[in-house]
Amino acid sequence: MILRMICYDIENDRFRNKLATKLLHFGFYRIQKSVFCGQHTPAQWERCKDIITKLFQRHGEEGDKIFVIILSKRMLEQMEVLGEEIDTDLILDKKLWLWIGEDD
Repeated sequence: MILRMICYDIENDRFRNKLATKLLHFGFYRIQKSVFCGQHTPAQWERCKDIITKLFQRHGEEGDKIFVIILSKRMLEQMEVLGEEIDTDLILDKKLWLWIGEDD
């Protein structure tokens, strides 16, 4: 399983909310309003990436950005947080997720 952080800068409220909802459905943990972290198998990630790409092609506007950053578990565990801590155990696959196929 590969740990990824997804962050975005999207102006359109509808697109931004739709993307956030999809990321939550794919088992990503919300760290901040536009920052999510999750761990997935290659097959799960390909499915997620396909849907994110379709959403971006359909709703993305000039200037919109989505960043996908691969992290190591150690990097996440050693992350320094000022303010409210995050549940790294949840992100590092201590909880099971049920995947149900959905095109969009």
